[in-house]
Amino acid sequence: MRMFMDGVLVSIMKGRLKSGLYFQTALFHTAATSSISG
Repeated sequence: MRMFMDGVLVSIMKGRLKSGLYFQTALFHTAATSSISG
């Protein structure tokens, strides 16, 4: 059970990390395009 919980925790952390990176990239891309066009 302990190993299962650790696996779930790791997958959640990886998922949050991935979505966090995606969000930062999208945010940066939006800021870059708006500064170029603006």
